[in-house]
Amino acid sequence: MNPDVQMGETLNAIGQEISELLGFQPNRTFLYVEVDDEGYEISIFVEDDRSVLYHFPSRKIFELVQHLWEIADDEKKWSVLEFEVSDGNFDASFTFYDQYDPNQNDDDDEEDGCDQAIRKRFGGKPVIYPDLGPGAVKLTLDDLSHRDEENGASAALTATRTPK
Repeated sequence: MNPDVQMGETLNAIGQEISELLGFQPNRTFLYVEVDDEGYEISIFVEDDRSVLYHFPSRKIFELVQHLWEIADDEKKWSVLEFEVSDGNFDASFTFYDQYDPNQNDDDDEEDGCDQAIRKRFGGKPVIYPDLGPGAVKLTLDDLSHRDEENGASAALTATRTPK
């Protein structure tokens, strides 16, 4: 099958999966994906009148994004996908490896690509991230630098993207 057709079908499937994940027809919804040597960063944001709500991506969205990246021609491998859903339609734009510098910021602050994309789309609206649950522990950099004295193993962490 033609890779462009496969990409179109996969993008459509991503839109459908976002709808299933949210449980409603998405509108004013933004999916940001960044691919690098360390893996995939995927974030879903839904805008309401006063704020922007973050939603965790599903495993299926990760699988679809990975498939989308894998079917791209080697000379068309992308680094960033920005996928917007509005009024029942989606718009996808890609930034390719030769166009993207993850160390280049619009300002001199420490915003990453996702933060910049959020600010560009939603302005100064606050982004609300969900509570991680009753068992979640907020860690600081001091927590990362110690070793578990009882078994000599380095501390392992599961991290979630938090606003800067």
